[in-house]
Amino acid sequence: MAQTVNEVTDLMSDKAGRPASKLQLPTSARYLFMILVLGLLVLILIMGGKALRDAPPAEIHISNQGLSTAQYNSLQTVMDQQKVSSFYF
Repeated sequence: MAQTVNEVTDLMSDKAGRPASKLQLPTSARYLFMILVLGLLVLILIMGGKALRDAPPAEIHISNQGLSTAQYNSLQTVMDQQKVSSFYF
């Protein structure tokens, strides 16, 4: 295994194969970019939550297959009494 001798970069080092970057951003620009990315992520999450909350409820169809007429009517009566709302709210 190679070691650092006389300021020679260690072959196991991460800096050995990485070229020096010529574009150096100021620290304030890095923070601004990070805030922008995090803000966009929060905006996407808020918009997704709003879309899920405002989505119309799914329509429920009741099949009478395998049910007697009395069972079907009883089930239909119970389903008609249920409040129609969104899944989340």
